[in-house]
Amino acid sequence: SGLVWLLLQAAEMSGRSWIEVLSGGIIGTVLSRTQFGRDWELRAVVAILLTGWLLLHDFIRRRRPTANALIIPLLLSNTLLATLAWAGHATDTAGRAGVVHLSADAIHLLAAGAWLGGLVPLALLFAPARRADGSAWTTVARGATLRFSTVGIISVGTLLLTGFVNTWFLSGTIPALVGTEYGRLLLIKVGLFG
Repeated sequence: SGLVWLLLQAAEMSGRSWIEVLSGGIIGTVLSRTQFGRDWELRAVVAILLTGWLLLHDFIRRRRPTANALIIPLLLSNTLLATLAWAGHATDTAGRAGVVHLSADAIHLLAAGAWLGGLVPLALLFAPARRADGSAWTTVARGATLRFSTVGIISVGTLLLTGFVNTWFLSGTIPALVGTEYGRLLLIKVGLFG
């Protein structure tokens, strides 16, 4: 998806077709001379490092991972997620306000990742708990649900706060929120979130 995003962005920036983008050196120009390109390269390096770590770590160690072994992929995956903010609207805000906007956007992405990313392992835990006869799996599932609930509350609170900050920067006024296509899409998103 990252390669497709690069191609789409290069075609949009240059106003050229995909064929021209692929054959005319436009991708090299986008990568070396635009902020999007430099950010894309950083994200590609982080994605390669994360993939390499996960493959190498799994190949070398066939036992349960320790907490220390999980720190590197956690940092790399969070870096990969947070740097998506550099590809959004927050980079258009200048000065100190830009730092606040970019930080709010990155934290927003991390909170969404924690909340949504925690749903998959929780669901995977529920499957054996439902099939198990003993109370041990039920106890484990209950404990995981309580821990996820805490993460969920923190994540949702963070999403609300950073979403408010982002909305303020992107719309600024109530008329802009209800009177623009972006504002209406944002209100739909907030409604679905609610």
